[in-house]
Amino acid sequence: MFNDITKISKKLGVRDNVCLRVVDLRTKKVVQEFIGHNTATSTILSGIVHFLAGDGILNQARFTLKDYIPQYMSLGTMGLCSQGYDADGLPTGIGNRDDPDDSGKIEAIKNYLSHIPGFGADGINPDYNNNRTAFGLGDPYTSSNLEGELISDSVLRVPITFRNIIPETDTEYPKSMDLILGGLVSANDLSSFMGENDYLFISEAGLWNNQFDDGDSENNGLLAAYRISPIASYENYTEYTDEELLSLYEELKTKILRVNSDQVVEIIWKIQLGCIEDLYVVLPEISTSDSVIEDFAIGQNSLTSDVTQDLPTSSTAEIS
Repeated sequence: MFNDITKISKKLGVRDNVCLRVVDLRTKKVVQEFIGHNTATSTILSGIVHFLAGDGILNQARFTLKDYIPQYMSLGTMGLCSQGYDADGLPTGIGNRDDPDDSGKIEAIKNYLSHIPGFGADGINPDYNNNRTAFGLGDPYTSSNLEGELISDSVLRVPITFRNIIPETDTEYPKSMDLILGGLVSANDLSSFMGENDYLFISEAGLWNNQFDDGDSENNGLLAAYRISPIASYENYTEYTDEELLSLYEELKTKILRVNSDQVVEIIWKIQLGCIEDLYVVLPEISTSDSVIEDFAIGQNSLTSDVTQDLPTSSTAEIS
């Protein structure tokens, strides 16, 4: 059960392209939301928008592009050393310190930010993996590995169940094209990682071309990984004073997702494809007229309404 994801993507604007939303199953209300930006996403996927939308492409190109086609999404907990919480219900196990004093908080936020996946966290080049031991969201989450991807032998990555192209006529930036992808992580899947708790703190999301790893961490299907951050340019955290780092630590605590056992997580990626001409490089036979672009847009929605915080009863996917 999805909100009108296309309308949600509109409020992301030009800069941001990742949206994580915690939805309460009883009220169908969004109880927590985080919006951020992942640079690698658009760069990797630029130029193959027609195939990504599910409309197909020349058959001989399918094998060439298969490693770059997003099929699945997942969540992760890298950057969290425990699932503990304080009196306000906010996470205490950030970075490498659990419930630290002020000096420990500074060390913890530095540790958390130093391992955030950036532009190079694309599952291809280990030299650009930002000092992380595993690509993307880390090894599978277990009781002994609290910094991992929320997958297991029985809980696999979530299939992308919503795809929509936003043509040039409706995007925020001239001569651009947006691909909107959506997936929903069920309460059952999330509960399997909660152990004795009735909640789970989540810090990351990932975009993948396969459902499960084959044991090769250098070929795990990762297209892009994003970690929740209190600042947009997290590479510049070394320039912050101790007082500013303490403030970032407290802000981060409020941004990390807390998901209860009766809640689900909606993942939305907005892939901004720079210039619409990229499409014609791949499919030169396509006309440049707006009418043709609109013809292959899937599930085109009007973007004139305000974004709602309610989940409607009709949708493209069901909450399980």
